[in-house]
Amino acid sequence: MALVSASTQDAVAQTLPRGDCSEELVLSYEEALALVGTGVFQRRTLWLCGLGNAADAVELLVVSLVLPAVGPDGASLRLSVPQLASLSAALFWGAMVGTLAWGVFSDAVGRRKALSAAMAIAAGFGLLSAVAGSFATLVLCRTLAGIGVGGSIPVVYAWLSEVLTPAARGKYMVLLASSWMVGSICTAIAGLAIVPSHPVTGWRWFLAFAALPSAICGLWAQFAAPESPRWLLSRGRGEEAMALLRKAAIVNGCEGAIPPHATLALPSARVASADAPRGSALLASQWRTISSLFSRPMRATSLALCFVWFGISCGWYGTVLWFPE
Repeated sequence: MALVSASTQDAVAQTLPRGDCSEELVLSYEEALALVGTGVFQRRTLWLCGLGNAADAVELLVVSLVLPAVGPDGASLRLSVPQLASLSAALFWGAMVGTLAWGVFSDAVGRRKALSAAMAIAAGFGLLSAVAGSFATLVLCRTLAGIGVGGSIPVVYAWLSEVLTPAARGKYMVLLASSWMVGSICTAIAGLAIVPSHPVTGWRWFLAFAALPSAICGLWAQFAAPESPRWLLSRGRGEEAMALLRKAAIVNGCEGAIPPHATLALPSARVASADAPRGSALLASQWRTISSLFSRPMRATSLALCFVWFGISCGWYGTVLWFPE
């Protein structure tokens, strides 16, 4: 059942022209989404994106519980302190690359394919790291897994926000952010149960276990999740986007809320799929977008946010990676 209030849907419905139903009715994406309401369709997307976000937390924090088992006093590998530091940083190097690249990739291929690819990379190299036979192989696998971890972070937040009305966006985005803490708690519990029980191989079983959430999320995104209707619209695929919104309305218990003769207005930035930038043009477009964050009107705000996030990341990850030691 849809959670959007009847008054909100009625307010949108009252703005629609009445008369001959044969006349084409052009709706903005926001108007159509308001008619769809907020319900099962959005909750399914929240569960999918929340699982992806939690899986990222698992992969980022798992190494902190592995370090004691593979360190100088551990029963396996016996890595030196500098090697442990390199292992701790490996996934973050990969995550930085993935975060920068996957926004462009997601805009090019869609949210569903981008998330499934990111999760496949995280799960695949996460599993390979569990059977790594040397320090170099372990660091390489963790770095490559980090590309998938970093790549999924911008995708899940973009995907969920694109299926939410402004009234529901704040609540759902907070729930999505909270899934990170759920993943962190589950990681700590699983690590406590698995790693000490097998002094020599426990850390390998733990790394394999940590790859499961990414694998499940990737399979879900690839085979059971619909594409973001906003992304479809941005690529000039308005008919597909409207068909998906009609299905979402049925799932939310609002069948018939969108008039049968309604179509979606194409955003001005994407007149048609053939006109959308691709390849090097897409990269140049994304670079201009990133550069605009540091232009004169926004430079101070962007630098302040970078400083705040740098401090938060240093404090949080520095603590969780050091504390188990």
